[in-house]
Amino acid sequence: MNEIDRIIANAGDCFNGKPWYGTSTMTILDMVSYSQVNIRPEGFSKSIAGLLRHMIAWRVFTIKKLKGLADFNIDPESAANWDSSNVTEKEWKGLLKLLKKTQDALVNVFEGMEAENLTEGVPGSKYSRDYLIRGIIQHDVYHLGQIAVLKDIIES
Repeated sequence: MNEIDRIIANAGDCFNGKPWYGTSTMTILDMVSYSQVNIRPEGFSKSIAGLLRHMIAWRVFTIKKLKGLADFNIDPESAANWDSSNVTEKEWKGLLKLLKKTQDALVNVFEGMEAENLTEGVPGSKYSRDYLIRGIIQHDVYHLGQIAVLKDIIES
């Protein structure tokens, strides 16, 4: 197994497999009911829906950067980064579909790379492709933990 295959396997395990850290992204999201997605418990500024939109935004960023779009960026203060508005049930279902679509797109981009490409710089950035790829997987796991905690608090 080469490094690209390992990245693809790791991304798949985290998304819908059996990751070392515990429960995969889709397993946790499948346990979230629509009635929970817009709730911001006391002391929390983010909702589950807001966290999922944020995860999707950075997945799109990663896909576009790895495809060579040097000028694509996300303003950290923009709604593209942190949209705090509530979602309808239809919009929630659309976010889940979009998350799956971004997973497929990430894997497609990874499959189109060679291990030698990992050390190349990301267009318009100061870091390597490897750093970005590992970063998006870590980013998802971090926010997945927040989603799991919010879900537990909402249910308690």
